[in-house]
Amino acid sequence: MEDREMMTRKEFLEQVMKMANLRDLKQADEATRAVISLTKLIIGPKLSQKIAKISPPDLRIGWESIQPAYPKKPIKIITGPGGEDLDLRQIAPSLQKYLGVGITIEHIVGFWGKIPFEKFREIEPDGYTLMCYTFPRSLIIEHIGETHFRTEEFTPVFAWSFGNQFLIIPSNTYKHFGEFIKEAKGRTFSCAIPIRGGISHLEGLLMAEALGIEANWVPYGGLAPSISALARREVDFM
Repeated sequence: MEDREMMTRKEFLEQVMKMANLRDLKQADEATRAVISLTKLIIGPKLSQKIAKISPPDLRIGWESIQPAYPKKPIKIITGPGGEDLDLRQIAPSLQKYLGVGITIEHIVGFWGKIPFEKFREIEPDGYTLMCYTFPRSLIIEHIGETHFRTEEFTPVFAWSFGNQFLIIPSNTYKHFGEFIKEAKGRTFSCAIPIRGGISHLEGLLMAEALGIEANWVPYGGLAPSISALARREVDFM
């Protein structure tokens, strides 16, 4: 079996021009550069280098001369209160290595995320200032007070994790979940929540409705105070 001759850059562009029904080689070159630029962004630098090594010399020069379409400068990511700030700081080194640019994290607190959301809203969108937060926090903030932002104004680009809500009770109270439900249906339980209108509160309301129980929701102003209240048996669960 004879080895097939390697395609030259001109032959490659002629094929692109023919397949894409383009006017001339200049259009084919522009289209090819755009596709390669996006491809490099998706596959990352390591795989890009492997492709360059196995490409014909003429095509390799063109491949290596094209830079990823994005990013071309450092990226800043705003975080608010919550665990996403810690999560982001753990993945930032890998993200910097993959994208080839620096990642700056700006942690802003205030009113359970209202202040960072409003600051982010004022920034001119350029693709280099992003925000990381736990959904549906922005929607909750909109519905519990006046805001200068709307969630529909933001464009989600990526989600990397999801979390679960746990029902926790003081030790040595119920042997199993059935006992808890049986007593909960006989009286109104009290539940510690970090903040009224927060994710734990909303999840708790959905759970109570599904189980057919009622509860008094007691906000303690944070997760740690809520856990302490449960340990002191001020509430039935959290």
